[in-house]
Amino acid sequence: MGILRSVSAWVRPSSILAKSGSGQSPGTGPITGSGQMEGILFQRLFWGTMAGCLSTLLLAESPVLDTIEHSLLEWRYKVAYTINSRIFGRPKSQDIVIVSYDDDDQFDLEQESSEGGPSPIQEVLTRLIPAIERSDPLLIVVDLDLAGKADPRLVKVFRQYRSNIVLALLGNLEDPSDFPSMDLRQASSACAYDFLVQESNGLVCQLPIYNQDTDAVSELDKSSAFDFKSLEYESDIALYEPLPKVVAGLLTSKAGVGPTLGQIPKYKADNLPVYINFRGTKYDTYQTRDILNNNSKTIPTGAFQDKVVIIGTKYTQKQDNTPKVRTPLARNVMHAQIQADATNTIHKNQIIYSFSKNWYHHLLVFLGGLLGALAAVLPLGRRSYAFLAIGASALIFSQVLFQVLQINFVVTPILAVLCFAYVFGTVIFLDTDLRVRNRELAQARETMQFRAEQERRRIAEDLHDETLPALSSAARIADDLSKQMPDNSLPLELRSKLDNTLVEMRRVINDLHPSVLETMGFRPALENLLHVLERDTNISANFLDAGDNSESELSENTKLQLYRIVQESLNNVGKHSRASLVEVEIKPEEEFLVIKVLDNGVGMDQKRINVDSHGLLNIKQRAQFIGAEVNWSEPSKFESGTQLTLKIPILKG
Repeated sequence: MGILRSVSAWVRPSSILAKSGSGQSPGTGPITGSGQMEGILFQRLFWGTMAGCLSTLLLAESPVLDTIEHSLLEWRYKVAYTINSRIFGRPKSQDIVIVSYDDDDQFDLEQESSEGGPSPIQEVLTRLIPAIERSDPLLIVVDLDLAGKADPRLVKVFRQYRSNIVLALLGNLEDPSDFPSMDLRQASSACAYDFLVQESNGLVCQLPIYNQDTDAVSELDKSSAFDFKSLEYESDIALYEPLPKVVAGLLTSKAGVGPTLGQIPKYKADNLPVYINFRGTKYDTYQTRDILNNNSKTIPTGAFQDKVVIIGTKYTQKQDNTPKVRTPLARNVMHAQIQADATNTIHKNQIIYSFSKNWYHHLLVFLGGLLGALAAVLPLGRRSYAFLAIGASALIFSQVLFQVLQINFVVTPILAVLCFAYVFGTVIFLDTDLRVRNRELAQARETMQFRAEQERRRIAEDLHDETLPALSSAARIADDLSKQMPDNSLPLELRSKLDNTLVEMRRVINDLHPSVLETMGFRPALENLLHVLERDTNISANFLDAGDNSESELSENTKLQLYRIVQESLNNVGKHSRASLVEVEIKPEEEFLVIKVLDNGVGMDQKRINVDSHGLLNIKQRAQFIGAEVNWSEPSKFESGTQLTLKIPILKG
């Protein structure tokens, strides 16, 4: 309760509950504002927390949010790239060089192959690789499609420079026919699989270290953790690993700089790293025909010395088969550059990690409940400012983690939970606020009714103590005048008028404050109302009393309101029903005291009950004040007429 009071004090200034205060409500006992506040606050906290947790569970695995997060990740890349390039400039790779092979090279350098013979690109590589090897590179990575029959000349070149030749395997591991021939693979020092993940929006931002083979993935999902060796795939008795990992490992072993295989962390299947960093590394890129033509103006001396040379295809937009692949930093990026970025990221140990999904989901559920509770208790102004601040802070926090600590913190589900928690919390806040306002309005009406009864009692007492004696004195004076002037009729007429006024005054006093409740009791007071009705009208009246004392647990205010309701109902019978018989029945039923007023008159249109009729509205309000149920129906014991039924809870024992 101490925590609730602390939160209550925090949200009180702008809440309608702060206006409740403490006071004495007639018939209901003391009402404490702080207790009421804590009750409503607990409801808001509970339902807000439940709504926030529910929205989180619904949104945690939403594919729509995944798509939005990919777009947000691209934005995060570009913001980080812009900030870093403005402050530190774009770094230039000292380890990797790219050799492009585009459609112009293909047209100028490739010869037509004989039917069933090796692809023309193999003959070009036969001349290209020795030209590069003259500059003493660390590695030459051939990232080209060499499927089909092997050119014996290329096999000889591969074997000659076998110690630093890495052959990329294009296509699908399930179909070894897409691979280069066994001769070429055996002539290379290493072969690696260059599978890339391309999102539905064309964005390539990660390089998973497993392929999409169904059996392999199912086996992967069975293990809680895996390392690189467990992800090697066997085809034609050869083991193939991801190309970036192989190249980075060889670069480390040859250059003596970079992480060893044991230093590369293990990953869970649901926590794969993002391999491409946001540094925007620049790579020296040379064209194949310039190398073969020994163009010294384009290619400086020692351009490939002690570097990794990645030979890759770079088709222009003239080709129909142009890869629609883009990194987060640029569009239409050549395949070799993506491999270079991934290799450089691993080698520099700049991998961008992400949180575990299981841990992240627990965080989301906690955050959703917290935000839902916060939205349900804060007033609208504070809630809007708070949620805008939380959303902006989440975006800034994720960007700082991404850029400084190399952590990809998924923020889209948080923003979605933030929005849903805001909506649900607002609905909960407005609902409880409306109920509080209705309760306060009912209390205000009850207080007004109580004060009105007090004022009626005061007026009745003033009339009884002052006006009635004055009228009685005037009546005695009229009697004296009639004795002194026996021949004058005016004193007698004055006395008659005064007598009528005294009767009417007593009736008014009784209507203002029925003293009969105090002098005779509750049930005799009701019976007296029937006697008054019989006296003033031609309607017969019966009072049916069960004879118990069930009303003893009712407060004086409750009895007064019940008396007023019966009085108003009998007045309606006398004015509108045209009845010849009316009955008032009072008896206990289970935990209720039931009072019925029924007549055999013309009846009442049920539609009038919902119409703004002053008498009926007065009855409804009085019943509501004391917690009684009131309804109108047709009496079962008469052929026509109206029955009013009142049910008021009573305490037993």
